[in-house]
Amino acid sequence: MSKPTFNRIARQHITEANRSTSMTKFVGANGEINATDKRDLLRAMAELANRISEDDIFTDVSHGQLNSAGKTSREVAAENSAILREAYHDRSGSSWAELGSGIALELQTRNEREGFMRRVLARANVAEGSVPRIRIKVPNVRAVVARGVGQNWPQFVRDKFIVVDEFEISVNVRVPEIDMHQGSANILEDKFYESQEAISVQEDKVVKNLMDATVGVYNNPTYYSGAFTPTLFQALRYNISRWRLPVGHFIFSGDIINDFLVGSDFINFYDPISRYEMIQNGMIGSFFGSEFITDGFREANLRVLNDGEIYATSLPEYNGGYTDRGPVTSVPVDSYADGIAARGWFMVEFISAVWGNAKTAAKAKRT
Repeated sequence: MSKPTFNRIARQHITEANRSTSMTKFVGANGEINATDKRDLLRAMAELANRISEDDIFTDVSHGQLNSAGKTSREVAAENSAILREAYHDRSGSSWAELGSGIALELQTRNEREGFMRRVLARANVAEGSVPRIRIKVPNVRAVVARGVGQNWPQFVRDKFIVVDEFEISVNVRVPEIDMHQGSANILEDKFYESQEAISVQEDKVVKNLMDATVGVYNNPTYYSGAFTPTLFQALRYNISRWRLPVGHFIFSGDIINDFLVGSDFINFYDPISRYEMIQNGMIGSFFGSEFITDGFREANLRVLNDGEIYATSLPEYNGGYTDRGPVTSVPVDSYADGIAARGWFMVEFISAVWGNAKTAAKAKRT
């Protein structure tokens, strides 16, 4: 069975789209964002984030692979429909199971490439038959342990290791048989993005909730109005560095990119990244040694940060850790026994996460 490609058919990919009021493409032949200088590069990034939020363009790497094969979006949609029909009507069920495994593998790949959890927390190993124990870099501090999405438990850490709870993140996807008969467009793509919203977004929400739970423990929140400035950035950064901890990441919502264009303060110190492959992973540059990461280049339903939200964190080994028991797994299921004509997959992953030191996170919010 051929491997499906997941992309948003109705929109242009960034490699195909022109910048507004211009015949210049966003991405040049060298794989870099077309810009004349730092300010123009930031302007291009701000426009990119705005157009993604308006469902005008998208940035998934799979579509870039399509272009190299010389296929159009319509050809890809037709191929995906054929793959889905073939798998759906395979009486042995092997094709349907294989298709679900392909979706799960793509989910895992995107989690590792784009997810906040796997970037700001250190991965710890957990053996089969044992419970997760995550090493804490600095003992005698307050930590926050995740017990699920939105369920956090503050804890004082006295030892070098902390035992954490595991929980599952799952999604139950169904493809109604009537949609197969009616030939509804883009079913496979819709089910993939439904799965991504249920699993990948939940992973990021786990980390966001952990960071939110640290607010006020050691570092008070910073509230600001108007544009975000280098002065505010330095104040946020100081909340962590005053504890003699390195500042590794600066995570912010997409609307903050527009603030970088105000005045010249950010431009003078900002070290931008223009490579398209890096930008679509959310990393857009660095400032005083801190990586700038945003979810502003994701589709609107895949974003987890609210407008005006900013987090500064230390390096992963100081922040805490997470575990997972292998990749996202997929089990083929159907709903015929329940009187519903539909087939699908149950996808699940088992993870744990702990923010091991409340001193390593600081938050700012626009009022």
